[in-house]
Amino acid sequence: MKKYQPESKLILYRRGNFSTLIDSVAIYIWNEDSNNWEKTLLQTNSYNAQNRLARELSEITVEGLKYQSMVTYTYNEAGKNTLIEEVNLFFGIVSPVSRTAMTYNPEGKLKEVMVSLYLRGEFVLSEREVFAYKPGAYKQDTYLRDETTGVWNKTQSLLYKLDVWNRTASLEKTFMGFDGNPEARELTVYGYVVNGDQPNYQHLTMEQIYQWDKATGAYNLSDRKFYHYRGISTDLPDLEVKAKSLLIFPNPAQDKIQLSLEEDAQVWVYNVLGQQLLSRRLGAGQSLDVMQLSRGVYYVVAQHERICTR
Repeated sequence: MKKYQPESKLILYRRGNFSTLIDSVAIYIWNEDSNNWEKTLLQTNSYNAQNRLARELSEITVEGLKYQSMVTYTYNEAGKNTLIEEVNLFFGIVSPVSRTAMTYNPEGKLKEVMVSLYLRGEFVLSEREVFAYKPGAYKQDTYLRDETTGVWNKTQSLLYKLDVWNRTASLEKTFMGFDGNPEARELTVYGYVVNGDQPNYQHLTMEQIYQWDKATGAYNLSDRKFYHYRGISTDLPDLEVKAKSLLIFPNPAQDKIQLSLEEDAQVWVYNVLGQQLLSRRLGAGQSLDVMQLSRGVYYVVAQHERICTR
C-alpha cells in the first residue's frame, strides 16, 4: 500500500522571542534509497549587541560534499548597514566573492550602493545604484560598469512618487537600451484605503499597470487589479460583482463624454494616481461633463445595481 511521503521540509529556529529574527534555517530532502531525511542546506545567523544581523553562514551538501559561504554585515553608528561582504569556504580555503558598500545622505537616506566582484585576485567595480530625493518622490538609477572602458552605463531608472501618507502612489520604470536611450517604459499606479479611523493603512485597493506606446507618446493601460478587505472601508466602489467593458466616446474628449449605460448608474472618474476626481449619478443616455479635468489619462468606473463596468 502506497502512501504520501513529504519530499522536503524546512525548519526555522527563531531567535528568542523575536518574531522576525531567525537563528538558523535547515532544509531537508527525503532520500528514498536510505529511507531517511538528508540535510541539504543549513544557514546559521549571528547578531550583534543591537540584535542586528552580523553574519550568515550557509552550508550546502551535494552528493556528500559540503560547500560553505559566509556573508558579514557592517553598520555605522546610526545603525545603517554600510558594508556587505561575501566569501566562499571550501576545504578550508577562503575565496572572496563580492563586496557591497552603502553610503547615506545627512538625513540617513540611502544615497549610493556600489557592488564589487572579486575577479582575477582583486575587487572590480561592477554595479552601482544612485538615489535622489525630493518632496513626495525619489529616484533610483542603476548602472553597470563596462570593464574594458571603465564607463558606467545606465540600465534602469525607477521613479517613485509618494502620497500624503508617504506610501508609494506610483512607480515608473524606464529600461535603457545599449545606445543609452530609453527602450521601454512601464508605469504602475497604486491605490490605498483612505477612509476609516486610520488613513495611513497600507492596504492596497487597486494596482494598475501601463505600458508606454512610442507611436502615440502615451501610456496605455495593460493590467488592473482590485483588492477588497473585510471590515475595512475603501475609497473604491465594490467591484466584487459581474463586470463588463464600458464604452466611452468620444475618446479623447474635451468637454463631455457619452457612456454606454443601459440604466441609471453611479459613475466615478480617477486619475492615474488612483485619486477620485468626479462622482456623478447618470441616467442612460446622459453625458458626463469633464471640462474641468486637465489634459491627461483617466479611467472611468460605472456601477448600477450589481453590474459594474469600467
